[in-house]
Amino acid sequence: MKFEKICNDNLEQACKIQNEIFPDEDGRQNFIEQINKDPYRKKWIII
Repeated sequence: MKFEKICNDNLEQACKIQNEIFPDEDGRQNFIEQINKDPYRKKWIII
């Protein structure tokens, strides 16, 4: 198993994996919400 940080370059792949595992959730929305809740985040641009 390989762990990677989620970034703009791999966001779509991460969402696809999460949606396969949890089909009733919106993977993209979950990642965006986590980024927005992070008090230590720098300015992120989600496309």
